[in-house]
Amino acid sequence: MMKNYLVVLRHLHVVVNTPHLLRLDLKYNQLNGTILANIGLLSNLVYLDLSTNSFSGTIPLSIGKLSKIVELDFSRNAIMGKLDPRLFPVRGSSVAKTALLSIQRLLFTDNLLGGRLSSEIGKLADLTLLALDKNSFSCPIPQSLGNLSRITSLLSQPKPIF
Repeated sequence: MMKNYLVVLRHLHVVVNTPHLLRLDLKYNQLNGTILANIGLLSNLVYLDLSTNSFSGTIPLSIGKLSKIVELDFSRNAIMGKLDPRLFPVRGSSVAKTALLSIQRLLFTDNLLGGRLSSEIGKLADLTLLALDKNSFSCPIPQSLGNLSRITSLLSQPKPIF
């Protein structure tokens, strides 16, 4: 069984060198380590699910280069740090070319993320689902979330402290 996981990890570097890939679903694979820094090279990716693994470290900024991505799920891992504002679009600027412009579903449930949420997250015009529950984000919730006119689900329950 462990051999299968090593094969997946070894080939993950090959996957990153596949720019025409549209969908990458690696959930429930017991993968660990950090998310590859060059994952943003998958420029045509529309769906990325790395949920329910044991990824740690921070979210690589190259994720912001996935400008065509519609769904991004990093739920149920051990990802820590803050959601860097550079991941989110600044409409009308050159930065907007390297941000999550098309994102509709953004899931970070049950990780080790914390700090304040950037007001830039309110610029995700197409967002319908934002799942930030079971993390340690600090208040206040940015007022810019009120700009998310298409949002149908907003999950923000804090991580329980025992």
